[in-house]
Amino acid sequence: MKRSSVSGGPYSNVWTGLVNTNYIDTGLTNGTTYYYVVSAMRAGCESTNSLEASATPACVPPPAPVASYNSPLYAGMTLYLTASSVPGASYVWTGPNGFISTNQNPVIQQVGEDAAGQYSVVAIINGCVSEPGIIHVVIHPPVRLSFQFAAERFVLDWPFGTLLTASNIAGPWYTVEETLRSYTGTVSAPQQFFRVKLQ
Repeated sequence: MKRSSVSGGPYSNVWTGLVNTNYIDTGLTNGTTYYYVVSAMRAGCESTNSLEASATPACVPPPAPVASYNSPLYAGMTLYLTASSVPGASYVWTGPNGFISTNQNPVIQQVGEDAAGQYSVVAIINGCVSEPGIIHVVIHPPVRLSFQFAAERFVLDWPFGTLLTASNIAGPWYTVEETLRSYTGTVSAPQQFFRVKLQ
């Protein structure tokens, strides 16, 4: 059995002493065409080569990874991109603003609203590329804490995050509300500070 990467040769022996009528050629490059001929040996004499046959190993792509991210997401937060595991695969992410990463689960810190859009990830095994896993990342405007005051009572509203309070801007800060998005309080100190923790 002889093989060449060019039609018509020259050919190199890939197997000698073959007695079966079939042979499995391994270690080839997917997508590359190889050309084969066979000759016979008898009493030390070799026949002419057979007619040439060709074969092109096909790439079997891995399954597409499932893409996801932490949502809801507001400007200034950290974007965590996640791809489901594909055994033996490497990954390539692409996204807005020329974003590219070879991490399975890349992280983008302090994202702006311009980082919103389509992100895709592919899995690669032995040069075979999967179909992309695609997500559309939505980034909301920065979280703002609204304030209303009347008759020694005040109401704070915010769209996302944990409300913290302190009597000094340097802290320590304490949690006021984690699940609701509105807080009503009374003026109980000369000064009170509030802020929203996003992550």
